[in-house]
Amino acid sequence: MSIYKSRASIGLSSPTPEFKRYWWQHLNIPSARIQGGYTPIPSIERVHFHPARIRQLSGGARLGKSLFIAAEAIPWAFHSSLIWLLGPDYSQTRQEFLYIVEGLVSIGATNASMISLPATKAAPGSLETMWGCVIETLTTQDPEKIASKAPDIIFMCEPGQIQDGIFDRTLERLTTKRGPLVLAGTFEENSFLWFQDNWARWRKWPNDSDGKSFSVPMWENKYTFPGGRNDPEIKQLEAALPKDVFLRRIAGIPTPSRKLIIGDVWKPINSDGSPNHIGYHPFTRKENGQLKPVSLFIDPGWGSDSYYYVGVMQWEWDGEKEIYKVVDEITLQHNTHNQVIQECMKKNWWANIRDAVIEPWGGLSNALGNDNAVDVWGKEIHNVRAAPRISLDERITYLRDALNDPIYGEPRLFFNGTTTPRIQYEAAHWRRMTVRSNSKRPGGPSELHCDGLKALASWFTDRVKYVPDSRPVVRDLVYTY
Repeated sequence: MSIYKSRASIGLSSPTPEFKRYWWQHLNIPSARIQGGYTPIPSIERVHFHPARIRQLSGGARLGKSLFIAAEAIPWAFHSSLIWLLGPDYSQTRQEFLYIVEGLVSIGATNASMISLPATKAAPGSLETMWGCVIETLTTQDPEKIASKAPDIIFMCEPGQIQDGIFDRTLERLTTKRGPLVLAGTFEENSFLWFQDNWARWRKWPNDSDGKSFSVPMWENKYTFPGGRNDPEIKQLEAALPKDVFLRRIAGIPTPSRKLIIGDVWKPINSDGSPNHIGYHPFTRKENGQLKPVSLFIDPGWGSDSYYYVGVMQWEWDGEKEIYKVVDEITLQHNTHNQVIQECMKKNWWANIRDAVIEPWGGLSNALGNDNAVDVWGKEIHNVRAAPRISLDERITYLRDALNDPIYGEPRLFFNGTTTPRIQYEAAHWRRMTVRSNSKRPGGPSELHCDGLKALASWFTDRVKYVPDSRPVVRDLVYTY
């Protein structure tokens, strides 16, 4: 349901496109060089007028995202009693609030006596209109304030810098008045991943969240860059910046952080929308009249925040190479080996199991049981073994080669899209740890968001012909059965 219908359903109104345009014609915002009216660039105009209840603008730097928020907020002030500008700190809401103050003053909607604009950027700002609408700035450091009132609309400024969980809380606050949420910011390498995840989920509209994401590159601002994509300043930035930085900060497109473990080889879908690593790869019970083998890859989840992960692998020959398919997974927390095995026994692939590979320290005891994983699983499955104890980075190498084979230049590893959500999540979230700024070495793999991928890397390591204390002599995968 669009924002217009949502608000109307409880007797509240929203500014129509015609209403917005009327007041835009009368605005003066001197600090934004707006005199005699605001006219949005076409790409921004689409965001202003889209009916989705949640709108996310991911724009290049210097695009005018602060002006966009102000121009959206001013017409909403006529239809609201409370408007929030929410940022990671007050300085990140300062420019938007200043533009709103100047715009409302220019049309006689407020005056100096009704405005609180502290000299320091580290303090909150607020104003009241002639008819009683309050506009105030908040930060994520004020969780009590976020939970205390029901605004008509919330603007999130630089949402990529706002931690997980705040997004959910803002949606809760908006339910009372069926209000919209507007997010505007730039992708950074250290942006919180929920911001990137929502961008991907909301590319197509309508959807269950009623969210729509937009990417508007810096060069769309023809006032500043009259040459557009070929403006000399844009071309100079493209030549000077690393490609991933240019895409994030200039083009407004999220790219895998260089800190992501497999970000450069992980590609769920192709640019044309066709399947790549993620597709329809269901469990196959029989092939040529025989049970088609299944191999399990297992990480018992030693840490308190970890998952006990069991992945289900099948494979086939395409005429020149092996193709691997992860067809299912089991993910549980705080369970013993036997409890996880009982869940696996309920699955239709249990009878097809040929072997299981457990991460290298599977011979140790699980925190919730005295028996080690290899011994316990070995009571139910004939061939169970722990993977070779080599470095995690070396195991990751074999996983990366399966995702994008260096010999064939294409993937050999695929995942069933509907039954493997956890490992897909890990692929987009497993990062290297942050190291000192003067360090020349990358950080090691984090212990977060990695149980399934570590188990999968161990599975591939187990199937590589490995000579102890030396480099692998054969990089292709060789089966041990």
